[in-house]
This record gives sequence, C-alpha cells and structure tokens, in this order.
Amino acid sequence: MAFRGGTLLLDQGRIAISGDDLVFPCEHNYGDNVSFIKLFILSYVKFLEDSPLERSGSKKPMRTYYKFLNRLTSTHVADTIKTFSSYANELLQSEYSHGADSTTGIYHEFFRDTPIYFEYHRWYVTRDPDLLRYILSFLLFGKKLEFVSPDFDTTAFRGWLEVEERLHDLAFHSDDVDIITDIIRGLLGPLTVDKILPRFGPGRVAERGVGDVYDKLSSLDVHSRVSHAFTSVFVKDVEMDPNKVLNSRTGGLDVSRLKFVPKDITKSRSICMEPNGYMYFQQEVLRYMRNSMECSLISQFVDMSDQSPNQLAAIHGSTYGSCDTLDLSSASDSVHVDLVRKCFPRDWWYFMLATRTSKVELPDGSVRPIKKFAPMGSAVCFPTQCIIFSAIVLYAYMMHQQGHAVGDAPSQGVRSLARDVSSFVKRSIHGSWTSDTPFTGRFEKLAVFGDDIICDSKATRHVISILQRLGFLVNENKSFIGTQSFRESCGVYAYEGQDVTPVQFRLPYHKVGKWDAQVYSSFIGAINKFGDHGYNRVSSFWLSILRDHPSIGRIPFVEDRTRFGIYTVKKHGIPDRFKRFDPHIQVWFEVVQGIGPRRVKKKTPDNLDSYRLDQWYRSRISEDAVLPFGRSLLIRPQETRLQAVWSRLE
Repeated sequence: MAFRGGTLLLDQGRIAISGDDLVFPCEHNYGDNVSFIKLFILSYVKFLEDSPLERSGSKKPMRTYYKFLNRLTSTHVADTIKTFSSYANELLQSEYSHGADSTTGIYHEFFRDTPIYFEYHRWYVTRDPDLLRYILSFLLFGKKLEFVSPDFDTTAFRGWLEVEERLHDLAFHSDDVDIITDIIRGLLGPLTVDKILPRFGPGRVAERGVGDVYDKLSSLDVHSRVSHAFTSVFVKDVEMDPNKVLNSRTGGLDVSRLKFVPKDITKSRSICMEPNGYMYFQQEVLRYMRNSMECSLISQFVDMSDQSPNQLAAIHGSTYGSCDTLDLSSASDSVHVDLVRKCFPRDWWYFMLATRTSKVELPDGSVRPIKKFAPMGSAVCFPTQCIIFSAIVLYAYMMHQQGHAVGDAPSQGVRSLARDVSSFVKRSIHGSWTSDTPFTGRFEKLAVFGDDIICDSKATRHVISILQRLGFLVNENKSFIGTQSFRESCGVYAYEGQDVTPVQFRLPYHKVGKWDAQVYSSFIGAINKFGDHGYNRVSSFWLSILRDHPSIGRIPFVEDRTRFGIYTVKKHGIPDRFKRFDPHIQVWFEVVQGIGPRRVKKKTPDNLDSYRLDQWYRSRISEDAVLPFGRSLLIRPQETRLQAVWSRLE
C-alpha cells in the first residue's frame, strides 16, 4: 500500500484510488465540503497502516481496507465519526482500577464493527499504552473534523437560547452566595489598577467591516460606562459610581454580535464578537486580573498561561484515583451576571461589569438582553471562570471536611472556614501531586484552567452539587471520577498513569485550490505531530500532497525543531541552484516555500501615530513582554500569503 500525490494504491499498486474516484450518494449532501471530506477519507484509510501491529509485521488483509473505504463512502462520514467516538467514550468510561495491579474492564464486542478489532484484542490482553493511544487516535480521528453546515448553526442557536432561558429562571441560595463570596475575597487580593494600557484583541469585533488593527483604530468608539470607569480611577474629581457603570446606556455601541463557527462534524459553537471599544478595554481588565491573581492565594491553583498543572494532575489522578476531572457543558455561557456582581469584591466587579456588554444581536438582527456575564469572545470570560470554579471546589472541600452530606446547608463551621481561606488551604490541602499525597487526611491540590476542573475525589459529589445549584451543567460522559482508570484535562488523556493522548485530524477546512498560509502551516504541523508519534504512513501521505500541490514550492526540512519546517533526522543534499552564500555574514541560505505578508493598500487611520506611541509607552513601563508597537500589530493569518523565502541553511 502506498500513496503518491493523494492517490491511494491498493494490492501492491495494482489498484489506484484518487479523490476523483470517490463517489458519494446524493442524500449525503456534502455541498462545499466534498473535496475536504475526500482528503479526510483517504487519510483515515491510510491511518490503518500506522497500527503498531502493522509496524511489527502483522499486516491487515486487503479486504479490511476495502471494507473500511466502502463504509466511509457509502454512509455519511458524520455517522461513522459519531459511532466511533461513542465507542471511544464507552471504552474510556468502562475501565476501572482496583489497585496497583488490578484493572477491570468490559470486553467490548462492538470493536468487531471496526477495522482495529485485533489492536483492541491485543491491548485488552497486554494493556500496552502504545496500542491504547492508537486505538483512541483511530476512534477519535475525525472528531475535530471541520464541517460547514447551516443546520449546525440552527442547532447551536437553539442550545444558546436554552442556556439563556435557564439562567433567566435561575435563583441562587443565599447560603451558597455568602460562602462563595467569602472564599473569593480570601482568594483574591485588591485589584491592582496601576496604569491604563489597553490594547486590541486578536479576534473580530461586533462592528461589521472591521478586520485588522487599522480598521479597529478607525472605528474606535468608547462607551460612556467604560470611559467613566477608567476616568474615575485616575482623575480625583470623578467619583467611582457603580450606578453609572451598571445603568449607563448612552454613548457608544453596547451590543455584541452572536456568531457560530464550526466545532466538529456534528455541531457548531457559539461565540460573541464584542464591540471594538469594549474589546479594547477588556484586554486591560484582563491584565489587571492576571497581575492581581498572580500575587494572590488563587495562584496556587490557577496559572492562566500554563495548562501543564492540569495535565500533570490528570496523570496523577489516573494513577491513584485520588483526584477527578470534570467537564462542563456551555460553561462560558453559564456564568450568571448576578453571580459575579454578588460574589466578587467591588473593586473587581466595577471593571468587570464596566466592560461587559449587556445585549446581544441575534442572527435575525434582533437585539436581546442577556443574563450571562460574558460569553466566549470576551477577554474577561476566562479568568472569571477560573476564579468561580476554584471557589466552588474549595467550598466543596469545606463541606466534606465538616462531614456534610451532599446538598446540606453549610454549617457555622463551613462559614468560619470560608472566612479564613488562607488557613484552610495551608492546613487542609497538599501543595503538590506526589506519590505521598493520595489517601491522606489532607485534600489533593485542586487545579482549574477555564472550565477544566480537577478536584479531590473525596469531594467530587459536593463539587457537582454546588455547580448544579449555581447553574452549571456537568457532562458526566466526559468527566472521570472515582475508580475509573481514565482522566482527561486540558487535552491530555491519561490511563493508569500513562499519557495516552490521541492525535486527531486537525487540518483546517479548505476548498480545492484555496490554499493559504494557514492551510500550508497546518499541513506541516500535522505531519510533524503524527510523525512524532510514529504514525509515519499518514504523514507521508500528507507530505505527498504538499509536494504535488501546484502552488507549493520547495518544502522546508529542518533538523532543529524550533524552526519552521518538517522535522527530519538528516537532511538530504541541496542542489546548488537552490542555495546561495551571503559573503557579508558568511552564511549559506536555501530557497524554500515560506510565508510572507500580504500587502494590502489601506487608508492610514488618523490616530495611528498616537496608537504606536501608546504601545511604545506600554513596552517601556509594563511588565508584559510585548513588541515595540504591541502584539496587536502582529501579522494575522488573513494578512499573509505564500511566497518563496531564503532561509538560513542548517
């Protein structure tokens, strides 16, 4: 079996199948997705050859490849992906550990329905982690496949409305609010408001026709509540008036715009594009929050720039079963604005609510007030989740320590612990995850990264109960608790102490001939990632597509992983016509396919020089490591193009 330029060769090359040979039933209605689906199907079939058993010499019969290819073309590819994903979930949920040398799992007959039955049978006998990684990779290979369908947007909008209606009817219990308030006050110090250094975020904004930073500069309009909030801090004659922050309705756009983007082949996800002026100052509130959190008690559990603590905790939890990983549904949309207003210190929520849009423009053009604090798209959403979920876990720890059953009202003992969070953390929670921490009198250290929550198994039921009372939905099919052998957090899948994180098809959606810098760089990244895990056959297939693409020149190969290109242990010789020597710096260069800026003629905004001065000022006085004119002037994918470049020869 081999690939040449995207052509699948079967039976030692006697049968060749290209994308043009793949025919789908009309009822599949792939539309503009057809060419991308064909690339995925050919890649999926090729991935069968990367089985660890294949590498060891146990070859699959050709009928297995034929059968799988026929399945992918005769049935809707989404059905196969959903079926295989459900198999993976069933496998993950059904494995239980009963000690260091004892694991119990159900033997799943449904694997006979897959082309990797023998890999599963061998893993069930040997528990080889490499086999398990391949099994999960195969079953979840297409889970992140991008698919464009207006039906997905309709379903996502229905889900968005359901969350909003749930929040509208939600009522908080005063006991929960009081405890969470005390814990958050103990976790956070005063909000550090030192300078005014706003900047543009990387995303699109609510104003239509506003794309890059120059458009944002031309249309920058600051709402009166934002202006008042920041003016009141740095101008002595202006009083900090919460009513003006909460009730101001004049001056500038106060409506974010609801939008849906592909998530996978089964659904879209909702995001909100914030108004330009709000986004500009949300970045500054984010800086205030991050700097303050780094100097507060919460820094022991949250590091917004590093996912590795959650990933390490997931591996630790799968080893000992002493800490659990929880997954939430629509977490960013489920944070009620009243929860923030009631539980956060005033100096925090003053700025958090000042930069919050209170209304959303729906797809039909109508405008609706919202109950959620900040949707995905707001720069303040992520740290807010980290703070609230950390407080909820600590609340659960206190309830368990005081001997309360799930659902009980907090006692005076819990209230006392909440008022002195620092002492509770010092006395009752381990400072790290080691082999000495499980099953002791102290709680395992919690870890929170957005809506990725890791908590001590002893208190998990309390955590789930409190989350539900505060309006959050726990996805139990993607959460792993108790004696289950698996844990998953921040993208890491762990089984019995082994990292078995699957690799998945993550090439961005594109049409035939519509290659840009993002597609090109994604191919290179995918080739390297699959190659790093030993899946070299599918990597070679993608490399053949790069080589045969008419718009792609010489592909860069590198021996240094920090450089842009396809990693190789040993580069081949380079013909002289592709090399040149620079006598001034005494260095050889080679010409390769690279990425350069797309030069677009734009009218220069009148305030560009002022903005550049502001960003230069930021670089001189801020602790943030930023470029001379700020990260917001970095080139974005839509501002790039493919072009030949001279790269230093290794």
